[in-house]
Amino acid sequence: MPLHQKMRRAYRRADGVSAISATYRAIIQRDDLRVFPLGVKLPERLEDKPAADDLRLCYVGNLGSGYCLEAMLAGVEQLIQRQKAVRLTIAGDGVKRRLVEGYAARYQQIRYQGFVDGDGLDMMLRDSDVGIVPMRAESGVAIPNKIVDYAGYGLAVLSGLKGDAEKTLSDYQAGVSYQVEDHLSFADTVDGLLDNAAWVVQMGRNARKLAEELFDANQIFPAFVQWIEKIKWEKIK
Repeated sequence: MPLHQKMRRAYRRADGVSAISATYRAIIQRDDLRVFPLGVKLPERLEDKPAADDLRLCYVGNLGSGYCLEAMLAGVEQLIQRQKAVRLTIAGDGVKRRLVEGYAARYQQIRYQGFVDGDGLDMMLRDSDVGIVPMRAESGVAIPNKIVDYAGYGLAVLSGLKGDAEKTLSDYQAGVSYQVEDHLSFADTVDGLLDNAAWVVQMGRNARKLAEELFDANQIFPAFVQWIEKIKWEKIK
């Protein structure tokens, strides 16, 4: 309770408050809240992805407790046992690293690359068709960086999040959702994508459009700066 009181006091006393999503309006409770989505530098020269014999999934991020990696990995295992043409590449580090390494050791379709640098990440995302967001709803995240990064590279998004994330992906037809803690939900959703390769390609194109229209840093950051300058000018007048 003391922390909540400090938070509300900070919101009341601030000259201005911004958030990355309108989801936080109910928490902040200020009519003048400004929303500035996460901004990213969009990769240039995206080329048509070469045809692949399998559906190329990827996960990039923390291998921590906030992510239901167990269902994701068990879902891919289920697809492998169904003899489906699917591949999963994972990059990142965290407390669940050994879990990931265990699956990678058992299945050649699952590759773990550890922590990768910028060039390695760029290559990995360009060589993928679908980006996975295995985040639980209780994480409190509206739209995570992962969705923005995947969309910037023109990947269809497979997400376990509800709320703003699910609505945004649905509005742009840029991805699909699954029950984040259910490995069969994951497997069945990916199985559906395997049956419709053309739709996966179209969702990737839609995702890039989503990134350009909502998350382009070249548009967001100048507007953010102008907002701060306006607040400062009004304060000293």
